[in-house]
Amino acid sequence: MRACSFWKRSVGSPHRPLGGRLARRLAVLTEGARRTVLQRESLRENAAASASIRAALAAAGIDPARVSCLRRIAEEAPRLLAIGDTPELRRADAGFTAAHPRPQSEGLAAKAARQAPRFAGRPPPESGASLLDWYAWSLALQSGRPPIRPHPDPPPLAGEGMVGPQAPCLRPSPASGGGQGGGYQREVA
Repeated sequence: MRACSFWKRSVGSPHRPLGGRLARRLAVLTEGARRTVLQRESLRENAAASASIRAALAAAGIDPARVSCLRRIAEEAPRLLAIGDTPELRRADAGFTAAHPRPQSEGLAAKAARQAPRFAGRPPPESGASLLDWYAWSLALQSGRPPIRPHPDPPPLAGEGMVGPQAPCLRPSPASGGGQGGGYQREVA
């Protein structure tokens, strides 16, 4: 009788479980798909951040070439176009993420939105600031409070420029109300 029932063992008999191997294989495939979806979501977040920052820079009259973090993520939008990012793919990614939840960290947009109030009505971050700081500043700018414009000809950074009696000094301009609002004039000492 053993020979007659031998075939049943290979398709799921409790004596020889195949489910463990299949579950491990499915977990590996799911993890690979998760990595791909997370990569696309990261590209989308960076492209959205870049667009927001560029719009804020244009509104504030700042040259985007001065913002170093934009150079790092400049290729995100073209990479999305190259992979064929469509609304259907976004819906499929959202469906996959919903079906395979995984505890993950807060996204870039949520972090920037949380930090945006500290940039409201303030001048933009330094040109070498992080992507998160620039994104938060751009969101604060979009909230309606006008930015404090940077000086069109900023002073040299520490350690750069002239030294001694010819070094430029900054003093508040009379039109700025004693330094409020970022209006400064250069004067030579």
